[in-house]
Amino acid sequence: MATYTYKATDMSGSRVNGVINSTSESSAVNSLSKQGLMVLSIDPVKQRSGTFSLFPLKLDDLMTFARQLAIMLNSGVNLAAALEVLAEQEVFSGRFRKIISTLLVNIESGMSFAEALRSENCFDDIFVNLVDAGENSGSLENTLDKVARFYESQKKLKDEVKSATTYPMFILVFGIIMVIVVMFF
Repeated sequence: MATYTYKATDMSGSRVNGVINSTSESSAVNSLSKQGLMVLSIDPVKQRSGTFSLFPLKLDDLMTFARQLAIMLNSGVNLAAALEVLAEQEVFSGRFRKIISTLLVNIESGMSFAEALRSENCFDDIFVNLVDAGENSGSLENTLDKVARFYESQKKLKDEVKSATTYPMFILVFGIIMVIVVMFF
């Protein structure tokens, strides 16, 4: 399945830009016209190779995303509506909000949540594979809760390591400064 970006106009004449996943360019145009859109241009999106991301996602964003999504799904909100709400949350960085919006577009075009995460190439394999298992077992909200707890424990460990190395670094820098002062005076 390929991804295409399109520019179209709706029935009222206003411009609409978006992304659609389809097997071919002609089937993408057909599905857009069925939605009442007149396609002006459609271009295939170049797929990124590998799972390397130049700027990895922040642990805080992943942790908050998984926690809030799990809470919303537990309360009965469907996945598309939950992603729509999360895409507008100011707690996430602008880049992460764009990623959530792309996830929403991919899900609305027929992808599963795990496929949409995988297509972004910025979520780690643990997150994607656990979401895939949760979708297949029918317990996505429980799986997302476990993912959130995993990232929270990872953040706690990272903070503890950072705090444990702060004092020795301070002593080292202070010692170097003192040696320099003694040598020159």
